[in-house]
Amino acid sequence: MAYDEFKPQLWSDMILDNLDKAQVFGNLANRSFEGQIKGMGTSVKINEVGEVTTYPYSGTVNYEELNDSDKVLQIDQSVYAGVTLDDVDATQSNVELMNKLSQRMAYAISDNIDQYLAGLHTEAGITVGSTSSVKEIDSTVAISTITGIGRQMDEKNAPRAGRVMVLPPWLVEKLVLAKIIRDTDNSATMTNGYLGNYLGFEMYMSNNVVASGTSYWLPMFFVKDYTIAHAQQILKVEALRSETSFADKLRTLSVYGAKVLYPNTLGRIYCKAKAEAAI
Repeated sequence: MAYDEFKPQLWSDMILDNLDKAQVFGNLANRSFEGQIKGMGTSVKINEVGEVTTYPYSGTVNYEELNDSDKVLQIDQSVYAGVTLDDVDATQSNVELMNKLSQRMAYAISDNIDQYLAGLHTEAGITVGSTSSVKEIDSTVAISTITGIGRQMDEKNAPRAGRVMVLPPWLVEKLVLAKIIRDTDNSATMTNGYLGNYLGFEMYMSNNVVASGTSYWLPMFFVKDYTIAHAQQILKVEALRSETSFADKLRTLSVYGAKVLYPNTLGRIYCKAKAEAAI
């Protein structure tokens, strides 16, 4: 058979490595719970402690019972990729070809996961605009719009360290025109969409920012490694012989889940591009 030397762990490691490189939203979430994943349909308990109350001291001290504020991250999403190959073993022995195929499979999976994470905007505690009141943004208001979100995050006591924003390409262009970003040469943009640190936020660009046609987009603002919990795992990588052709099949299954831990540190804007004023 053509997959006698098939090494699933090798494929899993390469796909997972490329998966991490490809994600934008996924890499900005808290990923510290992944070691607890046991498969699809399981859950991860996130241990937390409730608020502590202070009192004026009058000679005696009273002690309160701490509230259990544990949260549960459900691993309730799955996505797979499958391809047909002439010979799995031959592909596996060709490092360059194996890496390219792993990249393709990882990018397809990561796109699915990032779209899911972008959909968590519905849990935002900070919202500017609405479906019936979409904010139009050109270069003259781009900066004030983003600093306004920053101010609202300050008012909600969101941590200042680690703030990030994930923008669609057109909004990045508005910031270029506002002279906030000096260079958006695609060749210089990192794989994970990072563009730089501006206006108190790390800035990322993604085509997975939720949009409703051309009516509006929903860029997201939150705190890296804090606002969103996310866990993913390559559950299986399998090789098998095709029943209908003289070829091999390769398939991989990934499971994942995500949860907004602190809605008050998550912001979104209902916005669309406004034409620039003629000079």
